[in-house]
Amino acid sequence: MARSGSDNFATFTQTGTPGLDSPAGTMLNVNDNAWHHYVAVWDGIAGTRQLYVDGTLDPGVNLTGDYGPSSNIASFEYLVLGGRDLGGLGSYTPCLLHDVRIYRMALSQSEILALLPASPAPKLASRNAGASGLRIAWPIASFGYRLQTSASVAGAWSDAGLTIAVEGNERAAYAPVAASAQFFRLVK
Repeated sequence: MARSGSDNFATFTQTGTPGLDSPAGTMLNVNDNAWHHYVAVWDGIAGTRQLYVDGTLDPGVNLTGDYGPSSNIASFEYLVLGGRDLGGLGSYTPCLLHDVRIYRMALSQSEILALLPASPAPKLASRNAGASGLRIAWPIASFGYRLQTSASVAGAWSDAGLTIAVEGNERAAYAPVAASAQFFRLVK
């Protein structure tokens, strides 16, 4: 896992060469001087590779049919965290690592969310964004939360299905204006 080439998105490099084996993430500019929680899930038998950033699956690094089934790693290959493939040794992303864990099984999203450090629930802010609908936002420093919606406060909650993007120092989603009441919440 590293910063992708010279851009500011994360990647989960399989073989260490540029191209399809080093897909750039699309979700979050990781060059923001903030701590981020990364989980890389690779199933070498099924051939899947996924990268979760702050508990959310990055759609840019969600690959299937990816280099599987795998064979044993050669003696000259290494597992590297924070390395950048720029053609030589010593090319590392300047970063700090805290609490590195390696599991011998693929984790589900709920298991990944359970690994996130505890953080206070963020406050949602909302405003009318005109033709874009209702803008729902929360601080970017809050991670691992999913946006849910319901027709009533006590009703059944489900995934909001809205695109979440980083805008300045916030994560934001835009909900189309509906004829019926809509309620939103963040959950881990």
